[in-house]
Amino acid sequence: MGCGPNCPILDSQTAVVVSDNGKLVFAVNAGSNTVTSFRETPAGLKRISQVASGGSMPESLALHGSKLYVLNVATENANGTTGNIYGLRVSPSGGLTPIGSSRTLANAAPPDHSADPRAIGFKRNGKVLVVTEIAGGFMGPGAPGRIDTFVVGADGKAGPAVSHPSAQPFPFGFEFDNRGHMVVTNILDPTPNTTTIGSVTSYNVSDAGVVTALDTKPAGGVLPCWVVITNDGRYAYVVNTGAGQPAPVTYFSLSRSGVLTPRSPAAASRPGQFARTDAALSRDSKFLYVLAPSVGPGAPSHIDAYRLAANGRMTLVGTTPAGADLGKGATGLAAR
Repeated sequence: MGCGPNCPILDSQTAVVVSDNGKLVFAVNAGSNTVTSFRETPAGLKRISQVASGGSMPESLALHGSKLYVLNVATENANGTTGNIYGLRVSPSGGLTPIGSSRTLANAAPPDHSADPRAIGFKRNGKVLVVTEIAGGFMGPGAPGRIDTFVVGADGKAGPAVSHPSAQPFPFGFEFDNRGHMVVTNILDPTPNTTTIGSVTSYNVSDAGVVTALDTKPAGGVLPCWVVITNDGRYAYVVNTGAGQPAPVTYFSLSRSGVLTPRSPAAASRPGQFARTDAALSRDSKFLYVLAPSVGPGAPSHIDAYRLAANGRMTLVGTTPAGADLGKGATGLAAR
């Protein structure tokens, strides 16, 4: 999916995450099947620990306190499913050690990995882990999407996966608000050069891992993949990846009951850029950062910054300087 075979972009949310105090940074290394931690120092980030991810092709991370879980999307499990989650314990200094918790995902993916899972995340109280799975593959038979939940015990260990049907086809990224609601982006049509507008669905996720669909609205763009929610739970911002089509950032108000209401105007993409991918909010939710990677000719990889008004509206206030070199296929974005 994404920009095709040999694409340098990881098609996943939260490839990079930051600790609550902003002092520690964690990143997946899909090529070496490892996870790396860094600590802030006066001289910049210092690498602290690099450990095995507990599976094959780690692409997404979930952090809650001292618990860090990694989603390995290409692990081939003995029970015929594809992908697993693996738990790590984080020390105050950023050291990583295994929790002793590894769980397989609930569904099988085609050999071409066109149905790999896309994201892992904690419910904000840390009691449930969620993984989105494009279970049937983009072109193959099978269910067009599932949502796996794992109840997390007091010892930090995750229970077995329980699979739930997705309300809309091809769920991708997600984020939780502070009331137990989860907002999920749905691609709907993953075929090349699609012009189909994707959708956004809100769910309630109980502490027992039960998933209940609440509301669905059009995403306002093609191939919606990344989503972030403000700290107060009032607004959700969706990155419509585009992949050659216009890639606006759209936003929605989120009611106390989980109802989504589209807002406007959207923040448009630059002409000539391939796509937009990762998004991150500042710690105070006053600024939104959006990564636009380069995979070939066209605009170089860059980050756009938006100031967020009290009513949620976005105003572009800055972008990566033209001379900055973020490299081809820049992946992963987190803010402090």
